[in-house]
Amino acid sequence: MRRSRIRSVLVLLVPCLAFVAAGPALAQSGDWGYGAEVGFFSGTPDGSEFALGFVPERYLSPAFSVGFPVHLTPTSDYVQISAAATARFHFDFEGFEVVPYVGLGLVYGDLDRGFGSVDDTSYFLPLGVSIDLPVRPKLSVGFSVQVALTDFDFGPRGGEDSSQTAVMATVRYRP
Repeated sequence: MRRSRIRSVLVLLVPCLAFVAAGPALAQSGDWGYGAEVGFFSGTPDGSEFALGFVPERYLSPAFSVGFPVHLTPTSDYVQISAAATARFHFDFEGFEVVPYVGLGLVYGDLDRGFGSVDDTSYFLPLGVSIDLPVRPKLSVGFSVQVALTDFDFGPRGGEDSSQTAVMATVRYRP
């Protein structure tokens, strides 16, 4: 029952966060870009998990943006939601763009292996790089690889987790 409520809250929370983050884009057109990600997180307390992501980002210059990625892993007996603020550096090359990033945020995890639910909240330090291939002048596809430092402790039933690796396929809109 408790697990069902947590999933319901998370499923409702992600679209709400996306709507709130998209609000300023309407007032300041041309400054915001958006990305959608799908892939997996490896190294979670439950192994590898399917993940979805939404990344609004504010472009402060053509070569620098501040992003606010939100990731959700809504699978089996482990649910995780993370949100961070990231500094993203854009390097344009002939035919592709390389975007290294670093950030700071929070991550919540709930582990239920059948004998009770255990949850924890931790800091979240994402460090990664995206490679984007333009499909149109403002639209690109690509992939992102990320290592995130965390400090999960689910006790004797769930163990500890100090880092996670993510590999995500991405679609991005850039103003």
